[in-house]
Amino acid sequence: MRLEPLREGPSARILYSGPYSEEGPTIRELHELMADQGHEMRGKHHEIYLGDPRRTAPEKLKTVIRQPFAWSRSPQARALPDAAAGGSRVPR
Repeated sequence: MRLEPLREGPSARILYSGPYSEEGPTIRELHELMADQGHEMRGKHHEIYLGDPRRTAPEKLKTVIRQPFAWSRSPQARALPDAAAGGSRVPR
């Protein structure tokens, strides 16, 4: 583990539920949604862990995955859907 400052700006996020070792497809889904909207990823994604893996079963762990991005200049670009809630989480 290491600490490093994040200069994030706008970011897309998704809530993942399950073991840390199986979050890869969810990260790919977030990246695909961003690409579909014409947004360019900026920097590394990062994760915010909402549970304690020492006390929570792996299938019940929750993680917020955030990916910084640069706004698209395309007029067709719309808000990214929040896969967890079915709504819009990124302002236009």
